[in-house]
Order: sequence, then C-alpha cells, then structure tokens
Amino acid sequence: MINKLLNKMNYQTKLTILRIGLLINAIMSFYFGLFLLGVTK
Repeated sequence: MINKLLNKMNYQTKLTILRIGLLINAIMSFYFGLFLLGVTK
C-alpha cells in the first residue's frame, strides 16, 4: 500500500522535474538565440 503510494508520488515528482528541466532548456535556448542575434547584428 505504502509502496504503491510512493511509486505514484515518485512518478509525479519525475514528471515535475522533467517539466522544470524542459522549461529551463527552453529559456536557455531562447536567451542563446537572442545572444546570437545580438552578436550577428
């Protein structure tokens, strides 16, 4: 019972970490793109 609950929570935590990672990745890519645009101009 507790193990099932833990597994479910762990899955949610993994999803959250994945979402945060994707968000950070997107922001980094966005700023890197702006940086490249600034350099080429």
